[in-house]
Amino acid sequence: MNTTSRTIAIGLFAAFSVPAQKVTMTPPMGWNSWNTFYGNISESLIKGIIDVMGTNGMRAAGYVYVNLDDNWMANPARDGAGNLRADPTRFPNGIKSLADYAHSKGMKLGIYGDRGSMTCMNVPQSGSYGKEAADAKMFASWGIDYVKYDNCNPVGQMQSDYTTMGKAIANSGRPMVFSVCAWQTQEWMPAVGNLWRSTDDITSEWLGVNNVYGRAIMTNLDGNSDKFIFTRPGAFSDPDMLEVGTGKLTLDENKAHFGLWALMAAPLIAGNDVRSVNATNLAILTNSDVISIDQDSAGIQGRRILKNGDFETWVKPLGTEYNSFAVGLFNRSGSASNMTIKWSDLQLDPTSVTVRDAWAKKDLGNIKDAHTVSVPSHGLALFKVKGTRDPSATTWVSDRQIHSITNAWKLLGVDKSVAGNALKIGSKTYTKGLGTNSPSTTVLALRKKFDKFQSDIGIDAETSAGSVVFQVFGDGKKLYESPVMKGGAAPVAIDVSVAGVDSLSLIVTDAGDGNTNDHGDWAGAKLTPATSGVTAPVRSLQDWQATVRGGRLLLDRASSATEVLRIHDLQGREVLSHRLTGTHTDIAVRGLARGIYSIRLGESTASRSKTFLLD
Repeated sequence: MNTTSRTIAIGLFAAFSVPAQKVTMTPPMGWNSWNTFYGNISESLIKGIIDVMGTNGMRAAGYVYVNLDDNWMANPARDGAGNLRADPTRFPNGIKSLADYAHSKGMKLGIYGDRGSMTCMNVPQSGSYGKEAADAKMFASWGIDYVKYDNCNPVGQMQSDYTTMGKAIANSGRPMVFSVCAWQTQEWMPAVGNLWRSTDDITSEWLGVNNVYGRAIMTNLDGNSDKFIFTRPGAFSDPDMLEVGTGKLTLDENKAHFGLWALMAAPLIAGNDVRSVNATNLAILTNSDVISIDQDSAGIQGRRILKNGDFETWVKPLGTEYNSFAVGLFNRSGSASNMTIKWSDLQLDPTSVTVRDAWAKKDLGNIKDAHTVSVPSHGLALFKVKGTRDPSATTWVSDRQIHSITNAWKLLGVDKSVAGNALKIGSKTYTKGLGTNSPSTTVLALRKKFDKFQSDIGIDAETSAGSVVFQVFGDGKKLYESPVMKGGAAPVAIDVSVAGVDSLSLIVTDAGDGNTNDHGDWAGAKLTPATSGVTAPVRSLQDWQATVRGGRLLLDRASSATEVLRIHDLQGREVLSHRLTGTHTDIAVRGLARGIYSIRLGESTASRSKTFLLD
């Protein structure tokens, strides 16, 4: 790996790696004991839940995890040797026996732990701090499939504690989903857990007690709505469990809650008493059209793209072509109202778009221009739509799925500055773009589908200080570098060729005087789709191209001379090598985890290197 490429790779790895285990590439689905039973759980109760879910259609619909929450353990929680133990009265046959029972029924068993000295119910000795490796091995020996790891009674530092347990689970010898339950989103969480709690605990209140905005479904919806920048296959933002069927919501509220969680690609973890669920709520929970929206393999979290008072339009791309979408028309108001989705808002050719009603599971046929429907109070109309991209529409970078992010201060601003204001450089204001604070790296998968990247760059006008350098890299190769740009200056327009680029990295670095006020904007950033799928020919010995398709690495080079190809992960570890003898090579890479890798040809200091994205 050359010096430039290695610098980039280290920067990316600091913020992004695939989760510790590749165990849930779509949002996990299951059931958790807390919302209905709190700490009053037992072996007989959980077996009853497993039995019912196996016969009422929930297991068949995808709800496979049955998760114990707090208070499954004895009091005190550890035996004389320091090992965690189940309560001998409520779980007389132990957790392994219960896991074996779940597995025999085609289900999986989850368990609860805590990073501190005690769990949230303050059971003595129940925390895993300092005992992570032993506890993870114990969970593995019991046959556990899912670990929810809470944040009460902390002793250590949050990121370190969760990272330690994540590594312990990865080294336990058993695949287990790792759920980070720290009630917030931080940049490191997608690299540590398969999901992370982005909000405080949920309750079955729509707005909160006496309609006061607080712990409630709408609170968690809004708290999770801007976390889409981190969601991707294998890593999901979690606004907490489902309250469908717990008793306080109306029919329309139950449907809206479930549909909005699906639009956000949230884990679907039911919290009701499935033994007594009525047919209406069971039909909501097992609606295959809505579940397919949540489980779409592209792993894109839907966004609220329009808001007019109490009326909101939510959109989730299905797949990565951006021609198929789930659309939710959400009415927060106290009365029914007509709502409309225009195909132009989805950048689709308005002449012919096919529409399917997800609630009714019914095709509505081809509809031109727009679709209007009456939406009840606190209701969600939910559709799947498919068309062709409008060739005249602008492809904004801020509308695309982000593959990985580092940002030194706050969260990356999407269509806003890093401080949350409108994007503005000098006297010019923008509605689209990305707001950063150096050092910052934003990576997008272009998949060789675009020819140009264009943007105005500069320091946001919310500060008159700061100095940064903007860089654009394609597949590890520097495509553009700006001069030092300082606060108060006018924007600079850039136009960069990205033809044939798989992975685009937008980097903002500190110019050497510290990163205070380094609010660098990629303002109006957009992509021009490729006009041809033909890859430029290899022209010289130093020219070579590589792409990943269908789990195979395809490489072409000008020379047929013997040389060694080596693939390294972002820690610099060699994960694959192959001796090249011809101009074309086809190598299986299915065994590699999803992520970014570097390819190196040759052994000398002049060796050529590229990076590639493995989905």
